Amino acid sequence: VFSDDVEWCRKNFMIPVTYVENKKPEAWKDMMLMSNCKHNITANSTFSWRMVWLNENQDKIVIAPEKWHANSRLKAKYRNGNLITDSWINL
Repeated sequence: VFSDDVEWCRKNFMIPVTYVENKKPEAWKDMMLMSNCKHNITANSTFSWRMVWLNENQDKIVIAPEKWHANSRLKAKYRNGNLITDSWINL
């Protein structure tokens, strides 16, 4: 789990996971680590989206948020465009 609030994640995720805590976070290092994960759960952010696209695992499972923007017109554009693939699971 990569987060800017790891303590919240520890209290709320009741599953066995590894928490990455960087005292001095460097974005490129986090992106490298995230893109090398077996599977990805992404937030609705450009940083998370890039991490998924950099992940070269052909068998990866990607879980992404159903709603990417507050504006529903933009949401539809992204769902029908190339930003979200059909293989992603949207919740």
